[in-house]
Parts: sequence; C-alpha cells; structure tokens
Amino acid sequence: HVCKPKFKNAFENVLKFIENASKEFNTEITTVTIPEVDIPKVREMARKMGVAFRIREYIPCFW
Repeated sequence: HVCKPKFKNAFENVLKFIENASKEFNTEITTVTIPEVDIPKVREMARKMGVAFRIREYIPCFW
C-alpha cells in the first residue's frame, strides 16, 4: 500500500482538510493507479466535493 496511516480517523480528517482548503484555494484530489484504489469512487468523491481530480501513474520505488 502507498499509505498506511497510523492515526485514528486519518482519512476522515484528510477529507475535512480538503473541504476546508477548497473554500480558499484551488484544490485537487489525486490518486495513483494501483489495484487497491477504486478510481471511479475517488473521482466521484472529488466531484461531490467540488474539487479537481487527477490520476497519477504509480511508480514503484527503485531503491
């Protein structure tokens, strides 16, 4: 996995941050192309939040 947050409610707090940031700044949600990510679901989440959406290719670490 790309991100394994250790803090409780991390995902929910990121969503709150995006919502608050979008009130003052051009904001976008990005996702990477990995099987664990439901890209249409993330795209819909961005649409509902009224923020831009971008897909990035996942490049595994090379070290």
